[in-house]
Amino acid sequence: MYQQNTFVYFHGYGSDSKSDKVDRIKKMFPNDKVIAFDANIDPIIAKSEVGDKIFNELVDDHSEGKLIFIGTSLGAWLANELSNEFECLAILINPSYMPRLTLGNYGVPKDIVDKYAPMLLSDLNRKRFYIDPNDEVIDHTKLLSLLPENNIILTPNAGHRFNGKEFEEMLKNIF
Repeated sequence: MYQQNTFVYFHGYGSDSKSDKVDRIKKMFPNDKVIAFDANIDPIIAKSEVGDKIFNELVDDHSEGKLIFIGTSLGAWLANELSNEFECLAILINPSYMPRLTLGNYGVPKDIVDKYAPMLLSDLNRKRFYIDPNDEVIDHTKLLSLLPENNIILTPNAGHRFNGKEFEEMLKNIF
């Protein structure tokens, strides 16, 4: 008997839960549940609100399948944080390891930027990092120096948005 998996997609800054990546996940996994939620830019509010919404989705879900978080950029930061709480697989694409270093460049108020801590790099056995070493938005040098090689999938020329064929390849390799 098939056990339905649940995918939760976490969008990056400037995107939303209606991202085309949600549709691409649904297309790749038509028998699974795929959900996404809009996230507040304030990390404290985002972790609480999105965490509550995920929990509420799972309460009525009697599936024995896997819970898989997929996040891009700032969404990867949030997916990482919440995957620590939900103890699930996290696919982190061009993650914003230190949002404090980049968000200010996009007009995010300093009082919000200051609430972001660097990504908590724990439970790495449940995390995969897809990183374009030439990402035009985020410099991943520090993050790459902290991660074990077996957690990193380098994806040159994928670009920051990771919208090309690399996204489908990542989806094919989840299991």
